[in-house]
Amino acid sequence: MIVDIIFTFNKNRIFNNQCLLIFILFILFSKCLFSQSFEVKHYTTNDGLIQSKINDIVQDSSGYIWFATDGGLSRFDGIKFDNYNSSNKLTKSNVSNICNDNSGNLWIGYGSNTNIISRYKGSEFENLLFTDSFISRKLYTDKSGNIWVCTKKSGAFCIKPSGSINNCTIKKFDGNNGLSDKVFDICEDSKGALWFATDLGIFFFNPIKQTFIKFKCVGLPYAEFTSIAFDLSGSLYLGTSEVGLFKVNVTNQFCSRINLITKLKTQNEFIYCLRLDWKGKMWVGTWGNGIYIIDQDSIISINSTNGLNENRIRSLFEDREKNMWIGLNTYGVELFRSFQFLSFAPHKEFGDNIIYTICIDLLDRIWIGTNNGIFVLDQSRKNFTKIKLLNYLSIERIFSLIILKNGRLCAGTFGGGLAIINPSTMTVEKTFVPGGDNNFITALSEDRNFHLKIGTVMGLIDYDPVKNESKYIK
Repeated sequence: MIVDIIFTFNKNRIFNNQCLLIFILFILFSKCLFSQSFEVKHYTTNDGLIQSKINDIVQDSSGYIWFATDGGLSRFDGIKFDNYNSSNKLTKSNVSNICNDNSGNLWIGYGSNTNIISRYKGSEFENLLFTDSFISRKLYTDKSGNIWVCTKKSGAFCIKPSGSINNCTIKKFDGNNGLSDKVFDICEDSKGALWFATDLGIFFFNPIKQTFIKFKCVGLPYAEFTSIAFDLSGSLYLGTSEVGLFKVNVTNQFCSRINLITKLKTQNEFIYCLRLDWKGKMWVGTWGNGIYIIDQDSIISINSTNGLNENRIRSLFEDREKNMWIGLNTYGVELFRSFQFLSFAPHKEFGDNIIYTICIDLLDRIWIGTNNGIFVLDQSRKNFTKIKLLNYLSIERIFSLIILKNGRLCAGTFGGGLAIINPSTMTVEKTFVPGGDNNFITALSEDRNFHLKIGTVMGLIDYDPVKNESKYIK
């Protein structure tokens, strides 16, 4: 008897297992209408991370999380780390920053003086050579697909990518072009204008004239600006190295300081990084005070007194599952999960309310397998729809649900075989009834050839849904 004891793995949903498990428990046992909980997971070199100083974090098009460290690159698949440094393919080990381009390639900048930016195309690293040497501070892909390299002493470079690394074009902007030689950060507003944080102030770029204009407004301090980000309302957040955090109303050109209160003894005003999350909250990473989360008029402080392993924050990144990754200076990386739980009164059509399996489709709807069929919870998390299975199968007791690579949903019943469902129309497109005790399906998986592996109380079946052929695997 093969039993399905794990949830379906999807590379774009690496971290859903724990979330789904907690969701089930809340459906079954919770009496509360709404609650919020936080979970922090810590990863270090003991878990396989190549080095514990986390300079930058991104997620690639396949769902892998990449970490830039002083010891090289680490790629995380949700279970294990694969590491790259100068001893295996990577040109240099001290990686300062990384970003994705519009073709799904990874670009890599280095923290020591070099004339190289590297590109990873999925199987190999290749180098783009510059005429200048520089220390990379930030890599950024704009809406036009250009790669920007912000540097510590050489201004900013704009790369126009090409299929061949040798055909990429590079243009340099520095103090001679109205910018600065020391550029810390870059962001883009809703209209596609680029803004730069430098030691000489804030600049925005005119792409038509290829010139920089220094931004001026009431209340803007004369300071070294280390980080920059827009919120959902269009307000501009500015972090400095000495005088804290500021918020700018760009329309009215008015700047005000945000008072960040901490219970720590050290009152450090160095804002190292900013990150806007999916709810519109601004995360503020500091060099000594941990993290602040700004939500309109409220501010939450997270530091070594209430969860973090360290108060010096080097990087912040939100993945597609809405988890926040926190890169620390010396103690690795923290994974911060923030869940909103909805609990539902027993649904009248659930029957005995036993839930055997659950999955999430590409439209973010939750599919729930019960003793009384399949129920689909819509994106608003308010409405259930029941899938009509008895027109196609004799049993609707659902033991296993998976999303296939083509977006279809496969449902395994305990006694009635399986059904392949079109999630868009919520209708059954195909059924497979092996016969006898093999109709009691306990587990489902899809291999690289798009064959279904079907676990039953009698063993394992390989099923080709295209040819409608099956064989028993001994």
